Amino acid sequence: MLVVWILLALLAGLLALLAVPLELAFSVRRDGVRREGRGSLRWLFGLVRVRLGGPGRPAARRPRARRPRRGGGGARRMLALVQVEGFGSHLLRLARDLFRRIRIQELGLRVRLGLDDPADTGRLWAVVGPLAALPGLRRITIEPEFAAGTFELDGRGRIRIVPLRLLSVLLRFALSPVTLRALYATRAAAR
Repeated sequence: MLVVWILLALLAGLLALLAVPLELAFSVRRDGVRREGRGSLRWLFGLVRVRLGGPGRPAARRPRARRPRRGGGGARRMLALVQVEGFGSHLLRLARDLFRRIRIQELGLRVRLGLDDPADTGRLWAVVGPLAALPGLRRITIEPEFAAGTFELDGRGRIRIVPLRLLSVLLRFALSPVTLRALYATRAAAR
């Protein structure tokens, strides 16, 4: 009986720790010359602090290593996921629920992007441009650059998360019948 009480006390302690808010503050900057990102993670109301990121480094392009291709199993699995009835809407509901559980306390983002060809930049802007006009994204500025290929990013923000709330959403998603059917369909497609 003592073991049961100890396990219950440990579970209650873990749940209490997961109910304490976690605050993430970040600052990101990328231009043609440098890229840097800094952040800090605060937990237990500031008693635990962790610094993230470091000094900026030159924004040089590195060649990507090619991975050996496997027999196209990834495409089959993705197709199997799409074919599961209701999984797409279930995934959108997960994203909506996760976004509702995150409290954005401060957010500012400015993005300038352009491709080498002005026509390609116009096509990209046709997709990305309407995002700048969404009502919830007033603190986000997206600007096209038609003269040259560029990607500049300057942003900062502070986000507060309660891990227990996120865990409840993720568990509800993972244990739902739709997700289990999708998992079964991807396993069957991998064979």
